[in-house]
Amino acid sequence: MIPRRLFTGPRSGESSPSVTLEKGAYRMRAPSNRPVAGPLDFSGKNAPTARPSSRHPSAISCGWIILISLLLLGCLVSFGMAYYLFSTRWDLRDHALRQPTDAIQVIEPPYLSVETPSPHEKYLSYLPHSGYHNQRIAFENALTLAHLLNRTLIVPPIRLGSQPIRYYNFDTLSRYLALSGKEGLKHCALVPDLTFASPECGNYFNYTFLSWDWLVNLTDIATYQKLLHRWDLRPQWIQSYLQLSPSDVYHLKDMKPYQYRFLDNASDPAPPNEKFDGIIHIDDLAQKTQRLIQVGTLFGTSRLRLVHEDNDLFRAKIRQSMVFAPTQLNNAVQAVLDELPSIFLGAHVRLGDGWFRNSGEENVRLVWWRLVHQVLRYSVTETMTLERLMDPHEDEEVDLRETPHLAPDEHISLQLPSDYNPLVSSRLPCHRSRHTAAHLLLLNTPLYVSTDAKDPFNDPLLSLFLKTFPCIFFLGDFPHQTGMLDSLHNGYDGVPLKPFLLPFMDSMVAAKAWRVVGTEGSTFSRFVEDVLWTTYHGESVVQRG
Repeated sequence: MIPRRLFTGPRSGESSPSVTLEKGAYRMRAPSNRPVAGPLDFSGKNAPTARPSSRHPSAISCGWIILISLLLLGCLVSFGMAYYLFSTRWDLRDHALRQPTDAIQVIEPPYLSVETPSPHEKYLSYLPHSGYHNQRIAFENALTLAHLLNRTLIVPPIRLGSQPIRYYNFDTLSRYLALSGKEGLKHCALVPDLTFASPECGNYFNYTFLSWDWLVNLTDIATYQKLLHRWDLRPQWIQSYLQLSPSDVYHLKDMKPYQYRFLDNASDPAPPNEKFDGIIHIDDLAQKTQRLIQVGTLFGTSRLRLVHEDNDLFRAKIRQSMVFAPTQLNNAVQAVLDELPSIFLGAHVRLGDGWFRNSGEENVRLVWWRLVHQVLRYSVTETMTLERLMDPHEDEEVDLRETPHLAPDEHISLQLPSDYNPLVSSRLPCHRSRHTAAHLLLLNTPLYVSTDAKDPFNDPLLSLFLKTFPCIFFLGDFPHQTGMLDSLHNGYDGVPLKPFLLPFMDSMVAAKAWRVVGTEGSTFSRFVEDVLWTTYHGESVVQRG
């Protein structure tokens, strides 16, 4: 390495031109005229003198003020625009994302009177839970109990959907119900199905709330029993609206679903009921002076044991009022009936999930046996032979099953007309060729099956029905009629009501049949047989419990 020469003086005179390579071409560069820096001088003698500023200090301050003002104004405008875009983000969407122009707002929440409630009026409130028919049974019991206590009933809305709130103990259920409303979520109704939605909208369309006085006809009941409809399920709402102090409320809290049973006669030696832990006499409860009696669950057909005839008749009137009332729903059902012959059979088969799916084979067999043996009057031997013919099994033990245990036929006196012809055609063609053998002709009677099975024609649990009854029909066979519900939207939350009403429509068609048979252990099937079918055919509802 060549040592670099140290200089103590200026080098400008000894500098020479240099040659550099720049972008592929040679270029001559002249020597620099800058003096080479000498030793560092900290004395300050040779320091450059700062040039005095020509700007006045006030001008500098004014510039800073203007700059800061512009920045603040920009921040305010940005925040304002962001808030506007957030608060109106759904309004900016195309109108096609909103409800269709032919949508019918079938229900608006009933608004409470602005008048202050009377401090002398007394109330009864309860906590609803589970699916629709559990809520219905609890509502029937609540109406009856409020009537016997001479108290105004505070009525919660119906919760419909695939995610019901199941039973919990009193305090836990009360908290869940308080958080179950849709307050602050109404914008979710404007989000299209294929658009990414914020997390709070994830389950918005899976459930909805309906008023009892829209779904069923309470006009007659309301003349006997005062009702106060509520949509806010928080305990604080009751206390605020009724202006209650803690001492004005009597709580009857439960820790398990069947903790209390109510009796209308103190001297009634009620038969033992293993379901319930304790007994409450309604006369004792009527002595409570608090303005509000707040109970937990009232679900259970045997929750109220009524001995007095007047009380039992009032409960029967309540149960009969639970028939579905909406005009749109009844019109759609009638449109299906117009396609079926005047005499057809009905079956209500629960297979959807849980216990009913796991017990599906046994339950389907019981329904089939009731239809063939009890309704169509085939003998036990003939029915066993038909079962082996229609549903053969390779396993001999299964093929030699015993006769199932059937409850007595409550309508044994009802018989087909003597001139009934099972070959009378309906407007819809049968799905299979009709039976021609003389002993099988009755099996050509059309059968309407109301079921929650997802794909009934391909569900193996329903194969016995499909093979036995060639003229079998499901709700899916009537797309035009079900389409009559497309325009129904809930005015409460903007949710389309068709998915929630289809199970009701399905059950109503089955209940219009000449005879209907339901699934063992199903409260829905029991309602179809005991209430819908009896009411549609001019008979008294069946009282149970």
